[in-house]
Amino acid sequence: MGYCTKNACKFGFLLIHLRQWHAVASHVRTIYFIPDEEGNEAMKRYSWLFVVAFLGSAAGFAAEVSIGPLSGSGFAINPINHGTINVAGVPAGSVVNSVTVRVMGTAPYAELCTFQLRDSSGTILYNLPTWYDEFSFDRTASGITAFAGRPVNQAWELWGQGSNTSGERVDQWWITIYYDEPLPDPSVRIVGPASVEVNDTLTLRTVITNMTGPYTYQWSKDSAVIIGATDAEYVIPIVQYADAGTYTVSVTDGSSTTYDSPDFELQVVAENSLPASSRSMLGCLMLLVIVVGTLCVSRRRRHAYIATE
Repeated sequence: MGYCTKNACKFGFLLIHLRQWHAVASHVRTIYFIPDEEGNEAMKRYSWLFVVAFLGSAAGFAAEVSIGPLSGSGFAINPINHGTINVAGVPAGSVVNSVTVRVMGTAPYAELCTFQLRDSSGTILYNLPTWYDEFSFDRTASGITAFAGRPVNQAWELWGQGSNTSGERVDQWWITIYYDEPLPDPSVRIVGPASVEVNDTLTLRTVITNMTGPYTYQWSKDSAVIIGATDAEYVIPIVQYADAGTYTVSVTDGSSTTYDSPDFELQVVAENSLPASSRSMLGCLMLLVIVVGTLCVSRRRRHAYIATE
């Protein structure tokens, strides 16, 4: 890894590992950078270690997410009464997996308090366990699956009834809803450079979302089928001005359903008329790393020379 000054080493190493970091980050949820320092007289060696925290496998993370706990206001429960929490903002189409409810309140001299959770339809009623508490209570019911498949965005009602005095009440209650976000609609799109220089090589790629293979492909240009263009990528080895136009790709999935991409407009321009390519930029970065490394070595040698005088 080499010996160099703190800032130069950190900068050069991060540049070198930029591509590796990008590749790893696409498969993990959290990445930590932990510097490891060792003293070496006037110089220090900095080793940057990647510590990858997987919250799920690379093949796919848990789909379940949650909202809450959301807080509801208090209300008296003798006679029977209810409070409401309006849940909104969850992606449309999200459905419930399970619900957790926490109820905190006061029940002076009550023999028992009964509670019932309802959704806005009023067709599903879930009776919470009967709690025998006097003076105060703080209870939680979790893993309620009675509302599985119901919409998340709706008004949730907690009904309660005490058994003794008018002082019985819910001081506050909370609801947490665990749900699955809906998968995006199946779609197909084309990625590639919108402009390319004449005589360059062009590669257009198909990006598929929420579809199941096997897939078949058919590329078209200006609404005309391109004979033989039946791969996920469409490559033009030597681009000519006539290749400019509107490209689309049609993908048929394993259910024999065909999806068409949006139009992809390609512009062909003269040679050397586009800004520096990403490859050129990467070359500049690598050159910068080499320069930084050379400066590090030169500075180390200078420090060593001074130390021997």
